Amino acid sequence: EQVYLFNLRLEKPGLENVREGIELSLEEYIPITAQDAIFDYELLSEDEQSLKLQVAAIPKNVIEEYLSVFKNSMISARSFELEAQAIVRCVIEKGDLETYMVVDFGKKRTGIFIISRGIVIFTSTLDIGGAMLSSMIQKDLKISFEEAEKKKKEYGLKRNAVNTEVFSVLLNGVSVLRDEIEKHFIYWHTHKDEEGKDRPPIKKVILCGGDSNLIGLSEYFSVSMKINVEIANVWVNMVETEKNIPEINFNQSLAFATTLGLALRDFEHD
Repeated sequence: EQVYLFNLRLEKPGLENVREGIELSLEEYIPITAQDAIFDYELLSEDEQSLKLQVAAIPKNVIEEYLSVFKNSMISARSFELEAQAIVRCVIEKGDLETYMVVDFGKKRTGIFIISRGIVIFTSTLDIGGAMLSSMIQKDLKISFEEAEKKKKEYGLKRNAVNTEVFSVLLNGVSVLRDEIEKHFIYWHTHKDEEGKDRPPIKKVILCGGDSNLIGLSEYFSVSMKINVEIANVWVNMVETEKNIPEINFNQSLAFATTLGLALRDFEHD
């Protein structure tokens, strides 16, 4: 939520240094000065007249805080990366250039990312997570948080006589998340890109994160949003699960999308 991501087109005539060109344009796109920002870029496309870049910028003081933590821990930091980029590297099959929405539903927050042609185009963070759902059950049923967590995992969005109370509470919570996801989904399809062109349609929504395995969640999103929604396969770029079954079970693996994506970056750069 502290990183700014945007596309920028730089004209080649008069351009001597790409980084200097970005620095001069930075304040048109983000609410911090170039002096107070650290940025990096990726070349998206190029023609005779211009360069199309994706720029990621972050306040310098945020990076300094992270660096101080590593320094005090006697760890040397080699690089930093957007969480969205790591997750997408993990859950989208390498070479797949379709457009997807990835929803990382974690314990305390949810990340929403849109990827197209292998590039993260949009990111957003919501203060909605699995712990919020458990707290809602705890309050409504007047039970401990641990009991609420257990009921959430056991029943989820299964609608039956045993689960009536939990279903009702969870439905209220996940409908808030659904509304936020749908808002971004609609915005993407109703607004043109920076060059005034129509955006490619989102092919499907992919769920990952430690709480994305909530029973019935993907089905609820799929039916209510009328789009294909599926649970991520975090091993898609690492192992052939038909031949080798990872020791960690599928549901647990969903919480490690960021970690696995960061590990895959080393393989890409080696």
